[in-house]
Amino acid sequence: MTRLVVALALVLPVAGCADNAILELEVDLPASPMGEETYAFIQVRTDELGFDVPWSGADPVDGFLLGPTRSTQPISIVAAPRDYDRNVRVRATFCSQPRCDGFGDDIAPERRLEIEHPFYSTRRTAATWRIEDVPADTVETPDLIQRCEVAGCRDGTTREHCRRDGTHFCE
Repeated sequence: MTRLVVALALVLPVAGCADNAILELEVDLPASPMGEETYAFIQVRTDELGFDVPWSGADPVDGFLLGPTRSTQPISIVAAPRDYDRNVRVRATFCSQPRCDGFGDDIAPERRLEIEHPFYSTRRTAATWRIEDVPADTVETPDLIQRCEVAGCRDGTTREHCRRDGTHFCE
């Protein structure tokens, strides 16, 4: 298993790195459809682009080759201060080629995820996204991880990562 590190600096300019925040996103991927070589090409954005427009640009990594059984891929998302108040959008596109540039990959199905406010200055947070199966078509409504479901800044096991007043433990 390799760790994918996505620096949002590739999407947005970064002003220094001492104040960065990190979201550790575990993507629980489905098994490959029988007899098909399928890659899960993961893209991450915090900018204002929604899911309705193509996300172009030089994504620095290949997709993950799906195996005969489920697999989990860790992705570290590093954010600069300008991203702290933004949600994270993630696309998992299921393609025939590692960078989704093969014949027909321009219409490959995808799953979408939105994570509410996962970044806090100098803090490390975590979330898990489970994709049950490779969709036949794009699932347009994104899965949602609410801010109180983003783990971090508290020891022990809990399902809620916010205080009773609604503030996150990292605030």
